[in-house]
Amino acid sequence: MCTLHGLPVAFALTGAKADERTTLLDILDTETDLVAARPGQTLIGDRNYYGAAFERELAELEIRLLRPARKGETQRAGSQLFKPLRQIIESVNDTFKGQLDLERPRAAHPAASWSASSSGSSR
Repeated sequence: MCTLHGLPVAFALTGAKADERTTLLDILDTETDLVAARPGQTLIGDRNYYGAAFERELAELEIRLLRPARKGETQRAGSQLFKPLRQIIESVNDTFKGQLDLERPRAAHPAASWSASSSGSSR
């Protein structure tokens, strides 16, 4: 989760098969100030944040969800906002990947990453 300007305010690392909706609800449950300090927020997500039960849970937290329509759905409110914000979203994702070295081949092996970064002399 980040602000409209791209400042991250919460995140979670999950497995590839984790349900994004469940992860988001867990973040909101854990970081209660994200909701309590800012009532009436609008959350912008991708089309995978769908489902009547999910949207009801967000509504109970006074969070309005904007997301693109899924295949077969009618156009949803706020769709004109997605294209301009896409670059911000991608920038935040790239920043996280860079900080965690997720795009480097050796990053999957902590020992290899450590030895590569500690191979310099220590004076």
